[in-house]
Amino acid sequence: MLKGPQTKTFLPMLATYVAAFLKEPSIPPNPDPFESNLARWEEYIGGYQENRTEAAKRIRECQQTQATELDLSKLNLSGLPPVIGSLTQLRTLNLSYNKLQSMPADLSQFSNLTELYLDHNCFTDVPGFVSQLSNLTTLNLADNWLQRLPDSIPSLTNLQTLDLSNNQLMSVPSDIGSLDRLRRLDLRNNWLSTSSLAALEALPSSCTIVLQER
Repeated sequence: MLKGPQTKTFLPMLATYVAAFLKEPSIPPNPDPFESNLARWEEYIGGYQENRTEAAKRIRECQQTQATELDLSKLNLSGLPPVIGSLTQLRTLNLSYNKLQSMPADLSQFSNLTELYLDHNCFTDVPGFVSQLSNLTTLNLADNWLQRLPDSIPSLTNLQTLDLSNNQLMSVPSDIGSLDRLRRLDLRNNWLSTSSLAALEALPSSCTIVLQER
């Protein structure tokens, strides 16, 4: 049994030990869903690791600074993280010169987007969300593998520049003339039939139409 000075030393030490043992463990805060999802994409999605890291860095900076432009061109990306859809402040998105065949499912929240560059990729269809971007003024889909245009394209009534060159298009929507603000339409190097070109006559006279047979 401890007596005297030893008791005075031991009891405070024991109290401190018991308090530390019984102390409720701290619970780490929930991780930021944006950051955790972006980190998972950076680590696992196909493509070159260093390019995904660079893309994740640019996306992260865009989210933190609320920048209105995001350039992910020439990164050899074969996919994009779904969290990119949360960057609703974007006005310009450049995804040119990658290996994209599809886009994340829900990008329709890009309501502020005015310029979208999807050229030099591997799309065989126009991504579905594009027709919902009512504020688009510039849309570049050149140098893909497009075989048709969705009938909803003419709903993009704010379009001023539409580049569809170097694809495999055989026709254009019959009501493409609804694009009454269009100033330049590039259809070079497609497979358009003579009959399909009649629809272009309904475009405004101020629109420059670039055609060239293969």
